Amino acid sequence: MARLSTCKTCGIKIESNQKKTFSNKTYCLHCYEEKMKERAKYDNLLNYIGEVFHLDIPNGLIMKQIREYVDKYKYTYTGIQYCLWYMTSVENKTMDIKYGIALV
Repeated sequence: MARLSTCKTCGIKIESNQKKTFSNKTYCLHCYEEKMKERAKYDNLLNYIGEVFHLDIPNGLIMKQIREYVDKYKYTYTGIQYCLWYMTSVENKTMDIKYGIALV
């Protein structure tokens, strides 16, 4: 019998025909779909930040702020993007690259 892989998120044992790999980690089908949805939200946020600041890719300060807001304050990528949209579109605030997304 072949050795079963373990899902990195939920920890269940999965057979080789039901496993998916993302960033060199093995996931079950359900967890893989959740990772892909989360990655799509992250990519949308980065694209929107690029539009707001006229950048191809966000700088280190903005990436640090995103990581801090998500890890420490439990913000969501969609929530950060909505807040940026609200500040730039509704309140007509101009964002300065020097401060990143500190207004969030």
